[in-house]
Amino acid sequence: KEPAVQKVRAGEAISAFYLVGDASGLGFGSGFFNQDGLEYQAANWGDRWKNETSNWKEAYNLATRIEEKAEEGILDDAELFVFTDNEVFEGTFYKGHSTSFKLDQIDLHLLMLERKTGCILHVIHIA
Repeated sequence: KEPAVQKVRAGEAISAFYLVGDASGLGFGSGFFNQDGLEYQAANWGDRWKNETSNWKEAYNLATRIEEKAEEGILDDAELFVFTDNEVFEGTFYKGHSTSFKLDQIDLHLLMLERKTGCILHVIHIA
């Protein structure tokens, strides 16, 4: 009945945060930067995840951390710059579609998270 609202510009009072992450080989990690400093997490993938693609692992690693921050309320009306060396994740995030159903699900989840929190996500590929 009511159309979905998607923010495209920041309001007057907005916080910007930075998230960088990587998921290569057997492990994954991410660093979240805000005005208080750096929060870093790292771990190893369990056997359950060993057959997933590296593109999915990278996207899932970052999306999980974004979701944690959203649940803490940190992303409400904030702007988050997400840096990744996964060009596929960046592309599917902005296109809103992937040939991979699992990547599509991550993108859809992040879109819904943006709408729920009012945050603006920027996924940026870095080599």
